Amino acid sequence: MNRNYNSINTANEATKSSKGNGMIDYKSDINQKDADWKVASVDSNSATNAITDDKPSSSESSKLLAPSTNPRTSFLLKDARASKIYHDSIAIRLKAKDSQAMASKEMHGSGGIFSDYIKSIVYGGVDGLITTFATVTSVAGGGLSPSVILILGIAHLFADGISMGSGDAMSSQAENDLISSELDREKWEMENNLQGEIDEMVELYMDKGIQREDALNIIQTMAKYPQFFLDHMMVQELGMMPPDEQQSPLKSGIATMLAFTLFGCVPLIPYLLALIPGANMSELVQLSISVIATILTLFILGSIKGVLIDKYTQSSWWKSGLMMTLNGSMAAVLGYVIGYGMQQLIGTDTTSLEMGLPPT
Repeated sequence: MNRNYNSINTANEATKSSKGNGMIDYKSDINQKDADWKVASVDSNSATNAITDDKPSSSESSKLLAPSTNPRTSFLLKDARASKIYHDSIAIRLKAKDSQAMASKEMHGSGGIFSDYIKSIVYGGVDGLITTFATVTSVAGGGLSPSVILILGIAHLFADGISMGSGDAMSSQAENDLISSELDREKWEMENNLQGEIDEMVELYMDKGIQREDALNIIQTMAKYPQFFLDHMMVQELGMMPPDEQQSPLKSGIATMLAFTLFGCVPLIPYLLALIPGANMSELVQLSISVIATILTLFILGSIKGVLIDKYTQSSWWKSGLMMTLNGSMAAVLGYVIGYGMQQLIGTDTTSLEMGLPPT
């Protein structure tokens, strides 16, 4: 009994050490690490029997058998042995009927409420930044004064923010409504013709290369659990994920609108500061500050996206930041060139235009 627990503790200590250091140098002291992993890989049946016989307290069992290896870290390090230790510890607790194991879930990108709306926040923030930035550069390229830039920038900021937020909410709601209607249809078909749905899924599995007998066993087992079978049919048959009840289209829309407005203010900051009495800034200085502030914000926002999302795809955060910066810069440069070209082509008297007079 003690030997089994000590073995598992050895695995946990090795994993904690690897998490603390960030990376593991498997080339150094490889023999010792191999020995540690072999000791840690205890037989599940013997461990379960030992647990059942000695009946340790639930707190002791949870502490000694709790997985300390992060499965995502194991994947990033391509460490199959660490991943096996994690999953073996779950198997041991399951066989021991540990209540903690029954509630254990492998994390695959879950980050709480914030992660539910990260798409809307990044989408709205990036669009707000680039849209307002392009407005500033295009108007500046056209030779119009900072007051015109500020008026058009603020007007576009709030109008586009509301439009973006409502568009996100309505599109998300429309998608959820479509999925819900298909879910109701599949549920009705399953309740009225379960065998037909089973046959349909068996045929789909056979198309994927699974033998009929194996497919039938798999589907018949799933069919014993109606809700699971229904969700599985939605994914495999229709390619639709059942809607997440915790995600609200309205909240997604609000997140998009707020992010659009908040980040979209950045290119206008120097023009707003120029309104302060005594703040003497030339047009070139205002435009330069706007460009620098926006580029830095684009990089920061892209880096945050890389840290929160792209880390699961092994993409570097700085690459995400550079790509975001490049995207926004291209839009701003294009806006400036078009504004300058149109001013040269039309030959508009910008002074008369700003005064509301017909162009000469």
